[in-house]
Amino acid sequence: MLDQHLRDLEDNDLLFKFEYRNAKKIIDRAVERAGIKCIPNGEKVTWKDLRSGMACDLLKKGYTTDEVNARLGHKPSSDEIDKYVNFLAIDRHTPKKKVHRFEMEKLNEELQEVKQREKLQILRNQEIGEDMQLLQKDFAKMEKLNDPEYQKERMKDTLHEFMQNFEEGVEYKKKNISSWITSNKKKVK
Repeated sequence: MLDQHLRDLEDNDLLFKFEYRNAKKIIDRAVERAGIKCIPNGEKVTWKDLRSGMACDLLKKGYTTDEVNARLGHKPSSDEIDKYVNFLAIDRHTPKKKVHRFEMEKLNEELQEVKQREKLQILRNQEIGEDMQLLQKDFAKMEKLNDPEYQKERMKDTLHEFMQNFEEGVEYKKKNISSWITSNKKKVK
């Protein structure tokens, strides 16, 4: 919710529309009514404590030190944030977790790439297998064509077909000649 409110503010805009003195009165009344104190020493809660609490909360949620510095209005190179980091002692294990998470994500990406390559390889192998089967069929046909017995059979079939066509052609010519002779005989008479 704070992010939505802060998004609409300009750099020099005030977050609250009242002065520090009124803000101090508000926090003092709220602390008194709630009966809360800072731990571990039981000191009175101040605006600075709320600000520090926000910084610690943001750091616990995984915000970077530069992001928290920007929220607090500090320069990116400010050492103030180190107090919160040391208080929480969060930077001792967080980098290791981030590195581990990054390595796991990287391994997962590599695994997905390997799976994708494996799928492609399977598809390629299937295509190669199909191509091999076609080549084997073509090779078998070529072997058959080179077989002398098969060639003799094909030549016999071709010769037989030729002879049949030739005989049909001769018969056709005979019919045409006899019909021509018959029609010419009629004309001569």
